[in-house]
Amino acid sequence: MKNSTTEAPACVCRVLRVRGTVQGVGFRPFIQGLACSLGLCGWVLNDGEGVLIRVEGTETDVANFERCVLAEAPSAARIESIETERDTGAEATHTQLTFPQISAFAPGSSEAGAALWQETTASRTGLSSLQETAAGAEGAFRILESRLASANLGTAIPADLALCADCRRELLEPGDRRQGYAFINCTQCGPRYSLIEALPYDRARTSMRAFRMCTSCKTEYTTPSNRRYHAEPNACPACGPSLSLLSPTGQTLASKEAALEAAAESISAGGIVAVKGLGGFHLFCDAANEQAITELRRRKQRDEKALAVMFPSLEAAREEVEVDANEEQALLSPAAPIVLLKRRAQAVLPALLAPGNPWLGVLLPYTPLHVVLLRILKRPLVATSANLAEEPLCTKENEALERLRGVADLFLTHDRRILRPVDDSVLRLDERGASVMLRRARGYAPSPLRLPGALPHPLLCAGAQLKATVAIASGERVVLSPHIGDLENLATQEAYENSIALLSQLCGSRFERIVCDKHPGYDSTRLASRSGLPLFLVQHHLAHLLACLLEHKREADEVLGVIWDGTGLGEDGTIWGGEFLLARAGRVSRFAHLRRFSLPGGDAVAKDARRSTFALLHEDNPDEALLKSASLGLVESEALTLSGMLKCGLNSPRCSS
Repeated sequence: MKNSTTEAPACVCRVLRVRGTVQGVGFRPFIQGLACSLGLCGWVLNDGEGVLIRVEGTETDVANFERCVLAEAPSAARIESIETERDTGAEATHTQLTFPQISAFAPGSSEAGAALWQETTASRTGLSSLQETAAGAEGAFRILESRLASANLGTAIPADLALCADCRRELLEPGDRRQGYAFINCTQCGPRYSLIEALPYDRARTSMRAFRMCTSCKTEYTTPSNRRYHAEPNACPACGPSLSLLSPTGQTLASKEAALEAAAESISAGGIVAVKGLGGFHLFCDAANEQAITELRRRKQRDEKALAVMFPSLEAAREEVEVDANEEQALLSPAAPIVLLKRRAQAVLPALLAPGNPWLGVLLPYTPLHVVLLRILKRPLVATSANLAEEPLCTKENEALERLRGVADLFLTHDRRILRPVDDSVLRLDERGASVMLRRARGYAPSPLRLPGALPHPLLCAGAQLKATVAIASGERVVLSPHIGDLENLATQEAYENSIALLSQLCGSRFERIVCDKHPGYDSTRLASRSGLPLFLVQHHLAHLLACLLEHKREADEVLGVIWDGTGLGEDGTIWGGEFLLARAGRVSRFAHLRRFSLPGGDAVAKDARRSTFALLHEDNPDEALLKSASLGLVESEALTLSGMLKCGLNSPRCSS
């Protein structure tokens, strides 16, 4: 007689290592909710390599869990890989999924799985203590305390995120305990990179550790069903950061709501106010007030360069610029960049915002402080980086008061420290609706880019002279810093060196070599040389081509790159500029270039178009160049000097720019 008793499905246990942008994006609460919904036991924690998960349940439920981790991850998460290990009590099996080519779970090496498990559990707590902790809550799935798994950090640093719809609703909801609170956030929005001190990402390792959560905030933080469950910057008016309004001498004029109201009054009256935001200070003024804009340009030493405009809403922006579906999506995205948009024929804002330019840089309020400020003013505002021309962004009060003396009339600030400066990102959309990144910063950096192959050693990538960034390349990815600026002054060079130190600290990489520009006169190259580490020199225009291929995930094969980019030291010792580089089978050659001519005065030509025009005329006919010099705005003595320099080659390097 057969036994009719149905046997319970056998339980399996798996450990998952998830790498990518999986900290600071609500990933642990998502994992806990998913596991509980499937009746699984176990735990999840942050560590230096990403997120580590242990799940126990039936084969079917665990398999469903693994599939849902990929399919239903939080929108701000970016999973690079998942490695799984089956805990059978016997031989372990190991699986690795690498994005974006994920088709199925394919078995791998058991030795690799064992090595991975030994590595991911080598810490002060160890696997046994984690299992004991989880066992103490039978039938439960828990978020455990974060830990460092190894000396080398493998998790991606989360970028700062724009205010989400849920927080915006609370911010504007009458009677809500966070109504009008300029620092509202949740797991899906708010500061991340700008306040991180170290990884793993927990409140104790951010500038928010200075603020002790009140009972209400702590309840939200510890309640799994709440969207602020493990939201590290969680705060409210009772326990979080607050606003202050300072005079140019640093005197406190008002606090909290009164500070906001007074700052708005100043802007409304034509004043210029420095506002401390997410990753630094902005200078705000009325975008419809030509006198205020003119004064801002004079004080900031920014004569003609376009100024970005922050509109109270998308509807308000549509009155001034054309916005298609793709541009709307970019403006409303969690990255919330500045988007270059075509001005309408009937636009009424002053042309002085972007002289002679059909495009206007547009952004929407991306922090709660911006939302409440523009809600009071009900008008578009100029929102430009709070710095003088070519200087880095201001992030600290004393720094802003010193460097913006005579620029800002008032300073609207707050007591949440900005640990890592980050400027606004700038992009435009091409005719296909694809993003063309002009400045990669807030919302995008420092999210990593995938390299085509693994590097044998960590590298510091030192960048160039203008529009500088730095990067750490390790393994199969490269992590870029936000935009830093032009390395032409000591303040920017200091910010550049700080960015290297900060990025190295967060990436946990001790780089052994430095990749830098071939030009020995670049400050980035000189700084790299002082390190004493081996240097790998790369030709400037080749670097542009390879960076473009990396950004668009293209191999260096059957590609013709056309690089029109100022000047860079060429492989033949001349100055290159207008280059056609042909890439085939991973090898790059100079296919063609502009005809060479001389630059009288070297770098001075880049800032004086008369010199380059005269030099081009002189290349074909020196006498005709002298005859036409007056029409170029050159007096006779200037033309004769330039002609003499060109004839004898004095400080007149040859270039193809």
